[in-house]
Order: sequence, then structure tokens, then C-alpha cells
Amino acid sequence: MLVSAYRTLSIDQIINEGPTLLTGFQIHASADGGIVTVYDGLDATSGVIAAHGVGWANDTNPIMFPSPVFLNNGLFVDVGANVHHVSVYFIPLRGNSPLQPYQPIELKTPVSFE
Repeated sequence: MLVSAYRTLSIDQIINEGPTLLTGFQIHASADGGIVTVYDGLDATSGVIAAHGVGWANDTNPIMFPSPVFLNNGLFVDVGANVHHVSVYFIPLRGNSPLQPYQPIELKTPVSFE
């Protein structure tokens, strides 16, 4: 089973290290021309732009893909000027195939609620 996730951010950030399915993102711009660039990699110098979006002031600007975009090297989001925040929707994967779902990391120390 694939598990969908999202993260909201206002600064450049690595969202996921490793294979990822990008399903979309939503730009909340503070002024016209708010730019968000999504990279297949761990930073903006990876050179592989997976998606690019422009938002308009005081508007919610969703960019949703009809089919998820496969990112082999990770998911990095560059939040440009005039962006208040961006919500990124993705599915983290394990291995190099969308057919192998992400497996959560097991805690080494049990959590106690006593």
C-alpha cells in the first residue's frame, strides 16, 4: 500500500531523501509572481527540475499532476521570493520502483505513555 504525505514549508528544504512520487503542490503567494521550483535531488544544484510553478497574490495556486511524477534522487523544494508558503504532496518510496512502498523506520527505543 502506498501512503501519501504532505509537508508545508516556507523555506528551501529537502522533503524526502530517495525515490519519491510527487503528486502536486500548492503555492500560497504573498505577491504576484511567487515562484516554487521542485528538484529531483537533494538540493537546487542537482540540475534536474521536476516542476516549476508561479503563484499569484492572495490566491491558492494548486498544481496537481494527473499521474504522479517519479523522482529517483529525492525531493527538494526551492521556495522563491513572494511565496508565503507551499504545500507539497508526495508519496515516499523504498527502492527504485513505485511498486515498492515506503517502509517506516522502526523506533530503537519503545515509546511509553505512562
